[in-house]
Amino acid sequence: MSGAGIAKEGSGNVKTPQAARAGFGLRVLAFVARFRLAVKHVRFYRTTSSLQLILTGFFLLALLLIVGQIAAITSVDRLARQGREWVYQAADTLHLSQVLATDITSLERAARQFQIVGDRALLDVYVERRARFLHTAERLAAVRLTEGQRQRLDTMLAEEAQISLALARGNENETRRAIDKFAALDVLARTILQESGEAISQAAEQIQETAGDTKRRLIYHALALIPAALILAAIYSVLINRPIRQLARAIRVLGEGNVVESLRVVGPRDLEELGKQLDWLRLRLRGLEQHKVTILRNISHELKTPLAAIREGVELLNDEVPGTLNGKQAEIVRILQGNIGRLQKLIEDLINFSVAQAEDPFLNERPVQLHRLLERAIEEQQPVLTARGLAVRREIAEATVIGDPEKLKSIFDNLLSNAIKYSPDGGEISVTLARDGGKAVVDVRDQGPGIAAAERTKVFDAFYQGQPAAKGHIRGTGLGLSIAHAYVRLHKGTIEVMESLRGAHLRVALPLAGG
Repeated sequence: MSGAGIAKEGSGNVKTPQAARAGFGLRVLAFVARFRLAVKHVRFYRTTSSLQLILTGFFLLALLLIVGQIAAITSVDRLARQGREWVYQAADTLHLSQVLATDITSLERAARQFQIVGDRALLDVYVERRARFLHTAERLAAVRLTEGQRQRLDTMLAEEAQISLALARGNENETRRAIDKFAALDVLARTILQESGEAISQAAEQIQETAGDTKRRLIYHALALIPAALILAAIYSVLINRPIRQLARAIRVLGEGNVVESLRVVGPRDLEELGKQLDWLRLRLRGLEQHKVTILRNISHELKTPLAAIREGVELLNDEVPGTLNGKQAEIVRILQGNIGRLQKLIEDLINFSVAQAEDPFLNERPVQLHRLLERAIEEQQPVLTARGLAVRREIAEATVIGDPEKLKSIFDNLLSNAIKYSPDGGEISVTLARDGGKAVVDVRDQGPGIAAAERTKVFDAFYQGQPAAKGHIRGTGLGLSIAHAYVRLHKGTIEVMESLRGAHLRVALPLAGG
């Protein structure tokens, strides 16, 4: 049996390594495509809990490993079975070829004894040995032989049949010529035997080659399973991490006080329920916030009427309409006027705060020359600046933004008031306006105690007040920076506390018109 015979035998059952690799790769790609389609359209993970989703991911990863192990075991088992069959067939062919060669020699010996002695009993011995020879030839013909071996076996059987027929006739000359043909039979038998021995070597080479193909196929399987497992792990990581990130974002949004944006979590059933609870909490906080704003607005408006009456009365006293005031009475009137001004500022702050916290605040937007507005805000603070001996250093470039002039002015009024309140007498306040990357950037610096790092995230909270102002000046309402922060956000800008070696440094950035 030659290598060609062996290859022919296995060609009907064994796919080529290239075809096997291609088929496996296509199966992996089809699996990934079906899985992604299921994730996109079926949304099965939304009907399961997060624990079930994690267990499903582990199960699918384990399934991939099991598939790889089964493929490896199957390939090795097929290799072992084919190798065993090839070796057994080659060994059986070699053994029968040896027996056939021995039978030819035995037949020749019996035929020559019959020729010399002429005893019919020796012919019976030949017939007996011939039956054994034919049985061996029949067994040899049943195994896998090459085309050349089968032709030589058929020739041998035909020649031996003629020799047997000549011996049966008993003609001496014919018998002698027939016996001489055994030499050719012996050559045929030894040729078959030699080719059978070569078939064993070819079978071993074929087994080694098949083992190499199996090894490469297993490596390709592993190389295909590893990315498939990584893709599966990545998909499940996204499925698990995405709702967790959404929950983290929802908590961060609530922590920042944003109760307008709806919260939604898409993912496993239990995490979606948690997202719904957070959205319910948002709605509750929104209701409470609106209730607070409504109360502040109502109180502010209710306070304005009696305050107006008190202010008018104090103005009449100050103008000495009821009569002339003595020194102490005039001092009391001045004190009343100062407190009325502070109370009026508090009410205005409360009104502005309620407007800033409204869900849909009205913005009277139009082009605003920010440099002119900033100059006007500084000029209006001039009486207070003069009284405190404060100087304002200005570096103001021209800049135009789109916004509500009144609300923009309120932003810078509050920033300047904060700087004045915390600046030491005789100090300096720096106000700069510059254009930077499509934004108008306003920086307000003072020489006060500054803002501690722990307070930088709190100064924009409503009613929050930091350390007392310099020299015990009257404390503010804690709404100025909160109102400024809300108005800046309405104008799609940012306000932040910057690092500063001395004093506080607040920066406002607003989009430039046309930017």
